Amino acid sequence: MAADSAPLPSSQRAIKQGADGQPVLVEDAAIPPLPPGFALIKTRAVALNPSDNKLLANFPCPGAYVGADFAGTVVRVADDVGAAGAVEPGDERGVRRVRALPRRHAAARAPVPLGVGGQ
Repeated sequence: MAADSAPLPSSQRAIKQGADGQPVLVEDAAIPPLPPGFALIKTRAVALNPSDNKLLANFPCPGAYVGADFAGTVVRVADDVGAAGAVEPGDERGVRRVRALPRRHAAARAPVPLGVGGQ
């Protein structure tokens, strides 16, 4: 059982690669399961970069999630992460993936500096 800070929605908004290779905003993407070592982060800000466009053009993979950068708030952590105290719900983190609730390995997240974004 993962440490909770808020109830999760049944689905999320996400940017995926469409059948034609172009990015598509979807409203009903699944919320990923939370395996050991991972945290779920509610995004506040996202970016699509030139590298994302190059990946879409050169490595088509319809249905894959698109995006490289985000910042947000940790809303849930796996039990082992919570026990270690490395990342806790409420922490500000940022890295790759453009989804409303991306799942990331807890040890690989960078803290968002105080004063940046919605703090």
